[in-house]
Amino acid sequence: MPIDESRTFLPVNIAVLTVSDTRDLASDRSGDTLAERIGKAGHRLAAREICKDEAGLIDWSQVTTVIAGEPWAEAPFHAVAVDRSAAVWQALRRLAAMGYRRPGLVLDPTLGARRLSEDTAAHLAHFHGVGENIGMVDRIVSSPDVAGPHLATWLRPRACDVLLAHSPAVLEQLRSALPSDEAAPDLCCLDLEGVSAPVAGVDLRHEAAGLRAMELLIEQVLKNERGMPAVPSITRVSPLWVSGPGLRAQAGSAAIAA
Repeated sequence: MPIDESRTFLPVNIAVLTVSDTRDLASDRSGDTLAERIGKAGHRLAAREICKDEAGLIDWSQVTTVIAGEPWAEAPFHAVAVDRSAAVWQALRRLAAMGYRRPGLVLDPTLGARRLSEDTAAHLAHFHGVGENIGMVDRIVSSPDVAGPHLATWLRPRACDVLLAHSPAVLEQLRSALPSDEAAPDLCCLDLEGVSAPVAGVDLRHEAAGLRAMELLIEQVLKNERGMPAVPSITRVSPLWVSGPGLRAQAGSAAIAA
């Protein structure tokens, strides 16, 4: 719903509630983005808290709520999320177009079971629609801080020509574990948020998702909508491909189309 610019602007009090069993205020980047956007839009940050992932602990009936992230089965509100599955799927398609034929997927267990399941499902789904000249490689679950020797052992018999990983640190650890005469595969980063070094990969556009969540929340406040909606919706923000060193010749940054 577009904002009626003829109406007098009235700031509203907005609380940011992060529901997580693993994050705290120092690591809550999505909450940071929401809090920043609330202030820039002229509204007031009334409160900010982190609670355990148990929706039943909260009385939602008098609260206007939008989930910035994956929807909850226990509390079906409107949700705005980045599209992680599309990022994996479309990154694999782009890598195949560049000539890569042995893509491997490195999963970070600290990201949680749901994230790992989504990435694995997208990786598997990709290979149902490609030709026989594309070789499917197993996935490996390995934390960046122990990835080097573990990953080198896993990698040698599989002959990967490119790795998809959540952090460039995986490649750094792998290179330190390989002998000088053994080349490491190329790298595609699956989430460029917080990555300062130039590297090719996918921008999941967390900030854009947070901004859209705040816009949707304000729309509900203006309509005086509270509690759980009759028909909850989910909006997924399309990822963005970002060119960088470490991959073969490629086009510039572009939205990844389904």
